[in-house]
Amino acid sequence: MRHAVVTLSLLLALPAAAVRPPEGVPTGREPIVVRTFSEGEQAFGETLPPWRAFVAGEGAGWAMRFDGLARVPHALWGPGIDLGAVATPAQAGQAALAFAARHAALLGVAGADLRVASAAVEDAGDTVFVDLDVLHGGLPVWRGGVTLRFRGGKLVQVSSAAWPDAPVTNAQVLDAAAAHAAFQTGGPVTDPSRHTPVHARLVLLPEVRGGKASLRRVWEVRSDTDTTPPGRWVGFVDAATGEVVAFYNTVRFLRGTLSAEHDTRPFDPEAREVSPLRNATVIGATAETVTSDAGVWSLDSETDPPVVALEGPRVVIADSTFGDVTPEIAAGEVTLTADAWDSPSDDRQAALSAFVFVQQVQDVFQDIAPDNDWVQDAPFTTVNIEQNCNAWFDGTINFLREGNGCRNTGRLADVVQHEWGHGFHYFSIRSGGYDGSLGEGAADVVSMLVNDDHRLAPGFFVGSTAALRDLDNDARYPKDFVANDAAVHSNGLIFGGTMWDLRGLMEAEYGAVEGKRAFAALFARSLRSGPDIPGAYDAFLFADDDDADLSNGTPNQCALVEAFGLHGLGPAAGIGLRPVLETFDSVPAAADAPLDLIVPNPAPDCVDTRPTAAAVRWRTGGTGPYETAALTADGGVRGAIPTASLPLGTFVEYFIEITTAQGSTLLEPTSGEIAPHTFHVGDVLEVRCEDFEDSDGGFTSALLDGEPEPGADDWLWGTPEGIGGDPTQAASGERVWGNDLGGEIDGQRYNGQYQDGKHNRLTSPELDTAHYADVFLRYARWLTVEDGVFDRASILADGKVVWSNWASSEDRGTDHTLDSRWETHVVSLGDLGNDGSVTLAWDLQTDAGLGFGGWTIDDVCVLAPNTPDNRLGIADFRASRRDSEVRLAWTSPRHAPLSRVRVVKKRGDWPEGADDGEIVFDEAVTDLSTAMSATDTDRRGNLYYAVYASDGETWLSWTREGFNADAIDPADTDRAGCRGCSGSQAPGAGWLALLAPLALLRRRRAT
Repeated sequence: MRHAVVTLSLLLALPAAAVRPPEGVPTGREPIVVRTFSEGEQAFGETLPPWRAFVAGEGAGWAMRFDGLARVPHALWGPGIDLGAVATPAQAGQAALAFAARHAALLGVAGADLRVASAAVEDAGDTVFVDLDVLHGGLPVWRGGVTLRFRGGKLVQVSSAAWPDAPVTNAQVLDAAAAHAAFQTGGPVTDPSRHTPVHARLVLLPEVRGGKASLRRVWEVRSDTDTTPPGRWVGFVDAATGEVVAFYNTVRFLRGTLSAEHDTRPFDPEAREVSPLRNATVIGATAETVTSDAGVWSLDSETDPPVVALEGPRVVIADSTFGDVTPEIAAGEVTLTADAWDSPSDDRQAALSAFVFVQQVQDVFQDIAPDNDWVQDAPFTTVNIEQNCNAWFDGTINFLREGNGCRNTGRLADVVQHEWGHGFHYFSIRSGGYDGSLGEGAADVVSMLVNDDHRLAPGFFVGSTAALRDLDNDARYPKDFVANDAAVHSNGLIFGGTMWDLRGLMEAEYGAVEGKRAFAALFARSLRSGPDIPGAYDAFLFADDDDADLSNGTPNQCALVEAFGLHGLGPAAGIGLRPVLETFDSVPAAADAPLDLIVPNPAPDCVDTRPTAAAVRWRTGGTGPYETAALTADGGVRGAIPTASLPLGTFVEYFIEITTAQGSTLLEPTSGEIAPHTFHVGDVLEVRCEDFEDSDGGFTSALLDGEPEPGADDWLWGTPEGIGGDPTQAASGERVWGNDLGGEIDGQRYNGQYQDGKHNRLTSPELDTAHYADVFLRYARWLTVEDGVFDRASILADGKVVWSNWASSEDRGTDHTLDSRWETHVVSLGDLGNDGSVTLAWDLQTDAGLGFGGWTIDDVCVLAPNTPDNRLGIADFRASRRDSEVRLAWTSPRHAPLSRVRVVKKRGDWPEGADDGEIVFDEAVTDLSTAMSATDTDRRGNLYYAVYASDGETWLSWTREGFNADAIDPADTDRAGCRGCSGSQAPGAGWLALLAPLALLRRRRAT
């Protein structure tokens, strides 16, 4: 039983993984930040001076994938760079530190201290991994370091998880003992007597809210609890307040439908498969031996029959329920069955089955990765633990009894192989770390390689033949990734699905036998980099390199690009093979709209995206055919939309078509005319804007039709969770309005997608548009919705539809609007809003079929063309009789330039302009949005007043009662107020000013 001692030492260091949590075991949230990669952010990264300097010098020929959230390169790769001697861990560490110091600005570590966290030299020096910790004020950033990977003595790949612009938000008050105490009372297990403190270290924890990152000083506390199954907790305790901000259990649990019975595979409770009992210990009175691969054993003549123990050089079985009583055996041919033990039971079969299954997976991986210590070890394996529906790895592997509808997990080959696979993953790592989500996928892949089946554990539940999980799937990152401890198994399907597709591609290339062998070797090598899911492609690319030059591709890069791209990873996803365009929402009048696109070509040997021809298709007014303008295609794509002749106020839709060297067509945006980019011709003025940060903006939602079940009116104001097709962060700040943002509300968990058969609407308050003419809407949109022939997403102004999603026809019905980034959407409101107010609404009507994430909106603005009348307009001019004079009051215009203000008066009719009438007030004025006043002592007759502003060249041209004009009737009595007056509130003072009195809705144009 030599492994009992080894296990005790490993329990403190190893992660643990399991099939699913039993009832009552708390799950937490591992504080993982979901990385974002987008076309716009990639374009931004490509322009940064540190990157330009790097590729102009030491990094010539290198490529990059830019992390738009942290503003650092998530991965860089290219031709090998000679950094000097790296033959030993010490040499490699020094070379890595020197490189990171030279390129500190590029890697986001300028001003930080660096230290070598680990260095490993593998494959007789051909492969080297170095991890650097990034320290701020002496504290490391949790999972926030820099990784360098060498091949053939040269640097070929670098990744950065630094947070260069993130401020530290708190101070350290607590010591380690206080942090342990806080976790023991405020964490998942609140009985301190059940905790065994293991470790605590002070770290900086990255946190992202609304797209803004910060670093919090926390104690990373590790503590074991005596729950069964065991809890091996990692907690994060605020170093100032003692708040437990996050925790997770390194005993990973799976939730789902498990289905498999084993002795045979697939499991059949009535069937048994007879195999040689190899590597078992036969114990006589004076000697013992180990059975051969054929199950043969030999002992000297003994007076008493020997006994057999399921313990040997390959695996050690312990039976938690029935103990380690060994059955007697006789000479000759003996088949050992569960009935051989003193307490016959179906559960007794678990000891025999697990003993066989562990060796089966060892046999397969002996050929794949013979240098992995776990493959050569004899794992301590416990069966028949007195619970159900579970299994886990914690340095040993552990399986539970049958019950609660679940089979005995020690009898299921797939489950045994999966848990063994966690050990293989852990002992493979030479760099990086153990990522729980990728670890679940990797353990599934281990089972897949043994069984040649994409299904995991068919028949786990009693009476069912369904699989627990299926690697033949279309799960994608980040859409299907949830940063939650309870979701690691479903997250793992993203990686597992990628592996199943990659294996298929490699078998198609090399044949079934050689393709499987090549895939398995690549899989095993890639785990040594310790990747997480978004970094998995880079780990495989590095593992596949054969010449220390990643700029010229790798032997299997095309298969990697395709397989990873199918699951939202690698160069065919995220920034992918899509053109990179920095969009705009307006262009100056009398100017063409410039276009400058980067066309990434990250895998030229696989998908040659070099542009050979390009054109922009555009139209105005939202209807009619598109016009076409040719663009220059010579590596990038450049040109312009010919908008110089278009009048101010024109609304333009456009998309770009690019023909590549291999003859394919790329569209930007990828939806083309289904959801084109939009912009407005001419400079604009801000009328009202709301970013939803300080409040919900006064917006309200309602269910208009459909069953009023929970979540039917699913409009929420809050932070998006990035599930169901929604964004992972707001367009700005932290908060948005959207359909079903995900998360838990009133005890119910929501999936981010809208419900079937519902009609709901989000409505703004009545928005005061004051004097502005031709106002329009600009907002940030992230919309995923079915083809408009089935699900209708609309925008309304004063109850009238002004925009709807694309609709094809019922016999087509597949033209869905699926935004994959925040889109600035400009929408004409026609003449709605010209009467002084407008109410906006975002509407969604769904059928009983396919559903998506629906609306997510942010940064809603009502704008107006920058015309002199809009710029110089005054909306609150009032004349009132006081004693022997007429008092005049108004607010100066809110937009520059402003040079002069004049009030004129006429008797019997309205002034028609600044020069029509008797001047009452005329002064040079440059202060914007300023309260102004004047008096007039001449009270004879019917008096008509109007105020006009000038920018030095042009006077306000109109006269509008209730805006810049008011009248005094001699028959009127003195008044202290004014008719229909909204007070002296200046335009633009906030959304409260948008609630216009009803009197103002009856304003009329005086002339």
